[in-house]
Amino acid sequence: MRDLPAVFSVGGHGREHSSHRARTRGRAVPSSAVTHDRAIAATGVPVAVIGAGIAGLVTAYELEQRGYRVVILEGSRRIGGRIYSHRFGGDADSPVAELGAMRIPAGHTYTMGYIATLGLSDELRPFHSLLADENAYLGTPTGYRRLRDAPAALLAELRRRHSVDAYREETLLFAARLSLIVDAIAPPAQRESLRRDLSARLLDLVERIDLRPYLADRDGGRIDLHGLFVAFPHLRAACGGDLNTFLDDILTETSPDLVRVRGGMARIVERLARRLRAPILLGREVVGLSVKPDGVAIEVRAGGRTVVHHREHVVCTVPLPLL
Repeated sequence: MRDLPAVFSVGGHGREHSSHRARTRGRAVPSSAVTHDRAIAATGVPVAVIGAGIAGLVTAYELEQRGYRVVILEGSRRIGGRIYSHRFGGDADSPVAELGAMRIPAGHTYTMGYIATLGLSDELRPFHSLLADENAYLGTPTGYRRLRDAPAALLAELRRRHSVDAYREETLLFAARLSLIVDAIAPPAQRESLRRDLSARLLDLVERIDLRPYLADRDGGRIDLHGLFVAFPHLRAACGGDLNTFLDDILTETSPDLVRVRGGMARIVERLARRLRAPILLGREVVGLSVKPDGVAIEVRAGGRTVVHHREHVVCTVPLPLL
């Protein structure tokens, strides 16, 4: 990745003013950093993009493709936002811990398009989720069990809830597998309501379906939930409340079409940053925006001082909870 400036003072259009007395909190402002900011201000860059996460980098890239000049303001000391890979070595095949985004559904057309544009298509590898590891531990109503043993425990619980002859073994296996995934990904406070959603109408509908084509491993409790919901879309309509809310996540986690980037998802960020002409200014926390007749005034806190500078346009890509 190119060297990204992590500097402290903020430039403007020659109309900037300081809203607080300049202070560096014991850290000197490098003269080269000030020169860099003033050079950017002198160019009259018309568009500021707030945030150097993947949304901000893509925004800057698309604007540059359309002939705009852009500057990117990032409040933290790194780029990538919620894409954050920690590598345990310099080799591409060294172990990687993903501290943010970790997989991509192959059906995400736009994301896969950018990966192709960045020359990373050959670097995609299958992603195996937690649910693919038979030795992973999962909490069940009767305690923690390995994933390979969890369906049997969940089946026993379902048999206690329903009379022995109420549903076929395959239908209860469907319910057990769905409950297993719910327990793995749903917040604890919502698991019981998810089980209630599962119990009535949905099981009655599944009872009428031939599930044999979707049973991958009866003894191990494996059933192709993704394929089943795709083949019978009316099952989705029977999922009410919380279960319907989480169904997209459930189907994503059980999809066979999940991929990862060899060497870490941060390679997407690094490749994209190298494609940009725009400067990426780190340590620039935007604390206020004000729309003016001639553009937008941006209040930026950096290095102990807050300054206001002006751009014709601003695109804010900061995630809503942070904003």
